[in-house]
Amino acid sequence: FNRGEASVAVSGPEFAEGALHLGNRNKSVGGQLAIDLERELNYGAAGLLAPGVLTDERGRRYLAPGSVRVLTTGSAGLSFGAFCNDGMHLEHTGTCNDGVGKSMSGGVIAVRSPGGGSSDAGGNVLIGNFALFGATGGRVFVEGEAGDRFAVRNSGASAVVEGVGDFAGEYMTNGAVVNLGEFGKGVGNGMSGGFFYQYDPRGELALRASTDSVLLGSITAATDPLAAVHNHAVQLLLELHVEATGSALGTRLLENWEVEQHSFVYAMPKALMLYQDSDAILAAKSHKELLEELASAIAARQVRTFKLAVRDGRPALNGAVPAYGETDTATMYALLSAYT
Repeated sequence: FNRGEASVAVSGPEFAEGALHLGNRNKSVGGQLAIDLERELNYGAAGLLAPGVLTDERGRRYLAPGSVRVLTTGSAGLSFGAFCNDGMHLEHTGTCNDGVGKSMSGGVIAVRSPGGGSSDAGGNVLIGNFALFGATGGRVFVEGEAGDRFAVRNSGASAVVEGVGDFAGEYMTNGAVVNLGEFGKGVGNGMSGGFFYQYDPRGELALRASTDSVLLGSITAATDPLAAVHNHAVQLLLELHVEATGSALGTRLLENWEVEQHSFVYAMPKALMLYQDSDAILAAKSHKELLEELASAIAARQVRTFKLAVRDGRPALNGAVPAYGETDTATMYALLSAYT
């Protein structure tokens, strides 16, 4: 990038046919690269200008999608793609140990099948347990199955996988996960945000999902006003999955979408409803609790006005003063609220 290049492809003498071969002692592949990119772009190269360097509304500098591509093969060790950052594209053909995409914040991780295996449950396991633990962004596409606790504590990443173990989506707070294959018990256990989509032609999700944590619905239900949104989201993620991995399963589902879409079910956290749905809020809270919450919110907003004025060294409300004898005006009440 210091030479003004728009993108970089990692290569070297140790690469066979353009891809670096990994063994299980190669841990956290891509992690140091992600940290170095963030440090260089935002703390070490303020004047760096390159076609691949962008700036967001907060002033953070980051790389355009696909700016840095790393191709690997073999059996990667723990935490492949940990801390994956914006602009990174890690494509691995083979298997990965536990912790894929751990704490990633951006970029793409694609794990492709090396061939072999089978279409039976457990016949094409490509990654280990607790993938996407603590992730806040980015995308993961797995052309095969994952272990237990896939997307545990995911807080913003999107993913498509072709089979998971137990407790998929556990403790998710944000993000979206599409599972096209088998699944174990406890789907959505403790979820408080995000969405989990399951291809469920046999109608088994209701029997194995954590129904005390999530609500289930069809992405084609005519009576569900959000079904069309979920339908579009699944289609989009499937298209990205096929683009990233060449998945035969994803391709088949898209080619037969008019039929297959009716087999997709979404899981939405009940906790999310308590913040987004007025009927659910009214059903869960008493009149007294709602009034107390409203009073606290109004008080906090008024106190913030005064706190910002003190922080900035200026009078509250920019020194506004009611005229002599003026009562019951908006300015008077605003001043009283700000100071008392």
